[in-house]
Amino acid sequence: VVISPNLEVNAGDVNIRLFRSLAAWASAGHLRPLVTGGEAIHGPRFDETSMTGTDRDGGELYTFPIASGKLPALSAECIAALGEELTEFTLPGNCRLVILDLGKGDELPSIFAALVPEAQRVIVAPQELDATLQPGDVIFLHGGMANEHAQRLGVLGRRRIRRHLAEGGSVMGVCAGAHWLSCRDLPLWGHALPLVPHDNQNWRRGIGDLSIDFTSEGQRILGLEGSVDDLRYANGPLLVALDLETYRNYQPGKMPQQESAEQEEINLQAAGPPVPLAVFANCSDAKVTDWATMQGHAAIWAWQTAQGGKAVALSPHPEYHQTEQSRRLFRRLLLWCAAAT
Repeated sequence: VVISPNLEVNAGDVNIRLFRSLAAWASAGHLRPLVTGGEAIHGPRFDETSMTGTDRDGGELYTFPIASGKLPALSAECIAALGEELTEFTLPGNCRLVILDLGKGDELPSIFAALVPEAQRVIVAPQELDATLQPGDVIFLHGGMANEHAQRLGVLGRRRIRRHLAEGGSVMGVCAGAHWLSCRDLPLWGHALPLVPHDNQNWRRGIGDLSIDFTSEGQRILGLEGSVDDLRYANGPLLVALDLETYRNYQPGKMPQQESAEQEEINLQAAGPPVPLAVFANCSDAKVTDWATMQGHAAIWAWQTAQGGKAVALSPHPEYHQTEQSRRLFRRLLLWCAAAT
């Protein structure tokens, strides 16, 4: 892009919008409209045919088409065979839930005791991940602070998680874990899923209980209907879909300059766009102080790599303040990640 006038000098709103649009178009690295067929919107929109997305971290919101029927669904036989109660629930084959300890320490065993049998879960420090991880495992990233996750994982932990996805493995991220997996334009973020946080400067939205409604794709994929009530929320991100062409050009993501030479190039390839499984529906908890900006946004996303790796990103916490509904939700998501496709 070559610009004759100085758009950045004494710039008004029109010049600023033009400058940002040109910069975004140039950085996307391809000759096409920035968002193909997307309608600019001011709030979340999720329905049978469309979802909310953007062209970059911090970008404006647009409508994207939903890729209905693209992600595999859990079969009824698979759900019935694996059971719902802890005494019956078991993951297929040799699959395990590998829980990364990113600062929770002694809290983690008690959190997961009622969710996954002890024999099928293991808690590891980031530096132990490479030696512990097996091909069928599902990596779990818990909540906290995404910037602290980035520091604790470092170059090697980030690389191992991305390689696991590229080789057909799976990962689940909750709250800060989901935020870290996104394409937030910061060094050492995971840059794994084609998602970015919306309105992240106002991330302190409160801590309390709310309900989510399953989308039609969420019902199809998980075999669950209706809603989940009394689900704990704790300042989780409002993730929106990232334009896939932007995602492809962004790979393998951003690294600190002094460490970029050590980076092994792992370019994750998307089988398709992410799919919203549930949206924020209702909240009467006054401790969730910014509910008005949250309602209608996606609460859970699912995605698959071209190599068959699966990823789930959740803003709320089904593992906290557990109920029968929240345990069932967690196990269905885990089972979807673990099931062969």
